[in-house]
Amino acid sequence: MRPFTKMIKSGMHLFRENDRSRELYIIQSGKMKVYRTAGGKEIELSIIEKGAVLGEMALIDGKPRSASAKALEDCTVIIIDAETFYNKIRGAPPWFMSIIRMTSQKIRHANRRLQTFSNEHQGAHVIMTLFLYFQRFDPGNNGLDIKLIQHHLIQLLGVTYDTVIRLLDFLHKNDFIDIRENRVSAIDIDRIGEYCEYLRLLIRSRYETGEQPSRKLVTTALVLVKKYPEIIKNDAAATVIDGDLFYHLLQTNDLHAEHLDFIEQLNAAGLCSMLHKVKEGNGRPLGDFTVKLPHAGWKRIYLFGKYNTLNPYC
Repeated sequence: MRPFTKMIKSGMHLFRENDRSRELYIIQSGKMKVYRTAGGKEIELSIIEKGAVLGEMALIDGKPRSASAKALEDCTVIIIDAETFYNKIRGAPPWFMSIIRMTSQKIRHANRRLQTFSNEHQGAHVIMTLFLYFQRFDPGNNGLDIKLIQHHLIQLLGVTYDTVIRLLDFLHKNDFIDIRENRVSAIDIDRIGEYCEYLRLLIRSRYETGEQPSRKLVTTALVLVKKYPEIIKNDAAATVIDGDLFYHLLQTNDLHAEHLDFIEQLNAAGLCSMLHKVKEGNGRPLGDFTVKLPHAGWKRIYLFGKYNTLNPYC
């Protein structure tokens, strides 16, 4: 069989996701939309025009189509079937097809991993996107139309209506948002932003692969941020405080027992460094020192301690 040309009318599909067809297509005129379906919604991947080639992976490895292709306007395409393709490359060295098949396999594997990653963190993505909508479209905190927000989240992220409803309910129950008269508004935009930073930590698996911070570390972080809020506002810097004051903070919050061992642990974890004062101290436990506290490390522990019980299945 020889390659042949076919007209695809606007709105018609060239192929659909999971089809077993094995043709390769070269667009001669018109525009095609390549998309996937998630939650009953079309998620656009690309718009392709004259000269574009599509369908090559299914032709090479015989596996189901990984996406759908639909004409946005009348299109003309050249169609090359698997038999014609293999007849044309007959005589090519075996390693040539091995490389092509391996490349196709890697692309499919990457697509599967990307889809899995996206599905695993749907909750976080919805919440972080909603936070951006509040920042950009509701600076006066007058509220956003809830039906419009639902529609945008479904279309943009490819999530289901039920997922969006569940997450809005989760945010409402935990006092992040207020919902009334068909509008949704942020109760405390800074708190939502802080929570989004925690979700980014979860996505990066900072606390899934190693030991979780101890209760003493979490309590210390909460105490420090309450006294020095700049710790969570500028994670590229460090705060330096007097040793006496640091010891007083520990003592006031019942964290001072075996303080030298605790400070050694902090130092080993990169959470503090002790600097000798120029003048002699006053004989108190940490009177001879100033304490340098890097923000980034304490910020991570603070966020974990504050929000680790609020996981939206992300």
